[in-house]
Amino acid sequence: CLSICSGWGGTATLSRTAAGKKKHLRGRLGAEGRLEGKAESIIEFLEELGPVPEELRKKIMKERDAETLKGWLKLAAKAASVEDFCFLLDSREKI
Repeated sequence: CLSICSGWGGTATLSRTAAGKKKHLRGRLGAEGRLEGKAESIIEFLEELGPVPEELRKKIMKERDAETLKGWLKLAAKAASVEDFCFLLDSREKI
């Protein structure tokens, strides 16, 4: 089938499809990297305030919603302590 289609641009279509899949995968991996970077930034802010409990660290690193991480990053930047961040986070999640 490919040899028949190659005269009609079938190979080019396959190449474009593969390139599209590659681009999509790079986009997903890039997005994952950005999310992981935000999560790491939150932890870095909190580490400046004191020890970060392992459970909190795991919760932050597990989060995959960009808007949630953005909100948490702002909370971490405003928090006076890790405990303050946890309190703000708990009160925010109950709203």
